[in-house]
Amino acid sequence: MKFTFTLILLLAIAGLFWLWIRPALQRSLAFFPARESSEALERAAAAAGFERWKDGRGRAIGWQSSDGEPLRPVVILHGNAGHALHRLWLAGLVRETAPAPKPRVHILEYPGYGDRLGTPGEAAMTRAACDALATLPAPAVVLGESIGTGVAAQA
Repeated sequence: MKFTFTLILLLAIAGLFWLWIRPALQRSLAFFPARESSEALERAAAAAGFERWKDGRGRAIGWQSSDGEPLRPVVILHGNAGHALHRLWLAGLVRETAPAPKPRVHILEYPGYGDRLGTPGEAAMTRAACDALATLPAPAVVLGESIGTGVAAQA
């Protein structure tokens, strides 16, 4: 009798622990953000001709090319792994192939990626994309890479 009660108690504790840890475990298996210091990101961005992209409240939400026509924005919603500046190659490709005048390229940093605060997740990434698009003049061209295509479609 005592053994049965102990076994049931242990199973109940294990079940509660699983319910508590499962969302964090699923998130860690689904998203692969790279974190980096603000200073290192600023140096890499400046070397590539990019600067901070800020929302209307002055909060950093990603990176934008230092030049380019601001009325022709292109927004890159990057893939799952890494962070926004790992997509500088894609931004360069956009700038090389776009007709004149060259567009201003923006790369959104998802919450929990790079040095941006927050936790990655579908809702957080979609909200970040919608908020970012609201800071730009319409129409903006939105380019999604991998998981970013889903975010682009929802935004």
